[in-house]
Amino acid sequence: MSFLIFAARKLQLKRQMNDLSFRNMQLSQQQQTVAKQIANAQKSINSAKNAVNYMGSISNAVSVFNQSLNQKNATAEIEKAKADGQAIDEKAIMKKYGVTDASSTISTAANVAGNVMNSIFDAAGQVELTRLNAKDSQINLEMESNESQLTAISAEYQNVKKSEGEEAKNSAPTFGLA
Repeated sequence: MSFLIFAARKLQLKRQMNDLSFRNMQLSQQQQTVAKQIANAQKSINSAKNAVNYMGSISNAVSVFNQSLNQKNATAEIEKAKADGQAIDEKAIMKKYGVTDASSTISTAANVAGNVMNSIFDAAGQVELTRLNAKDSQINLEMESNESQLTAISAEYQNVKKSEGEEAKNSAPTFGLA
């Protein structure tokens, strides 16, 4: 009769082992998904920051172009006035064409705005990466727990299997031959 108890326990342990193995397979798939999400989040953050940097570069280029054009126009007017023998106020003409440090101020403002936007993307990205890393850690902990349970159940399964075999030998009828 104890042979049947060992057989039932062996089946129960085998089912638990299969359940834990299946759960580990699911967790492994979830872990792969989280790893892809982490990689995608990092790519998105970098893409957004690159776009901001690109826009800042364009803004700086436009500012430099405008400053150069204004400088050229102011210089042409000053030279024309000198050629005509007119008395001129070079500072007033430069101011008229906007040849001041204003363009560098615009460039600096664009850089500050770009830095602020990059900081915002970094912060938002860190929140998302922290959430995904926490999820990955949780999956790892559950997998480790399942592995330790699986090891213990497997050891018990082997002992029950051995005991079942011994009990089967002991329970076999001897028909008076022993």
